[in-house]
Amino acid sequence: MTIIDNDEPALPETGTRAGDAAMTATRVTSTEGELAAITVTLSAPSTQTVTVDYATKDGSAKSINGDYVATTGSLTFAPSETSQTIILEPLDDTAVEQNETFLVQLSKSGECDLGDSHQRTVIILDDTQQCVALRRTTT
Repeated sequence: MTIIDNDEPALPETGTRAGDAAMTATRVTSTEGELAAITVTLSAPSTQTVTVDYATKDGSAKSINGDYVATTGSLTFAPSETSQTIILEPLDDTAVEQNETFLVQLSKSGECDLGDSHQRTVIILDDTQQCVALRRTTT
């Protein structure tokens, strides 16, 4: 006796749980004094509200030194919404310095998984011109 499976494949459940939350860019670059944006997306829509927390973390750029405005917050995805934006504020200064970095980190919420893309680097490009003076010497 042979049994032939001719049933339609079962459809996955949809809308019961959100997909992974991830930041789309691997790194963000911004000039001092210009706002930067990081988009956070859900890999699949949900029928429920989804909340993801975020926070900045010092790297070579230090918020206490006035390199950027430290921030924390929550992104709330309404049902069927899959994209939210975090706005970051690198600050302008007059110091001649190397480019600096800080991090943006997502915190796990109960409604979704964060996967491997829960942290991104923000690069602040120094906009202060470096001047070099050369003097001719005679021998």
